[in-house]
Amino acid sequence: MKQEPKRGVSPRARGMVGVPDGTPDIVTGKDGKSYPARRPSIVAKNAVEHKRVNEALAQMGTGELPAKMLDSKRVARIAREYQAEQRAQAITGDAQHGTTQLWLGDFRERGLEIEDHTVDLIFTDPPYPREFLPLSSRALTSS
Repeated sequence: MKQEPKRGVSPRARGMVGVPDGTPDIVTGKDGKSYPARRPSIVAKNAVEHKRVNEALAQMGTGELPAKMLDSKRVARIAREYQAEQRAQAITGDAQHGTTQLWLGDFRERGLEIEDHTVDLIFTDPPYPREFLPLSSRALTSS
């Protein structure tokens, strides 16, 4: 009886590339055939790129990477985007500095808290529907 060659990644190699234990080496497709599991593959052409990839992976881990071939610049960009998202999620609440107030939230909800004709400037991130323009004009002062 012919023995099938062993395919897959050794536990030692898994640890070196950050593949978690329990990740299958072979997956079964909808057609019933077996295929190698897709994992992120990163190409670093030199020591500088290798260092860049290691720093990026230390900041976010391999769970955030798409299962395809990536170069070091793409991995670094994904890490920056991941960090920006983490910082954005950490921002909570309103801020005040002197007489200036910064309100965080949906203008449709927070705008109702503004008293009529008490605001000098509303700075938003358009586009937004025309139906919300009366809400902002109600709060703005005439000067």
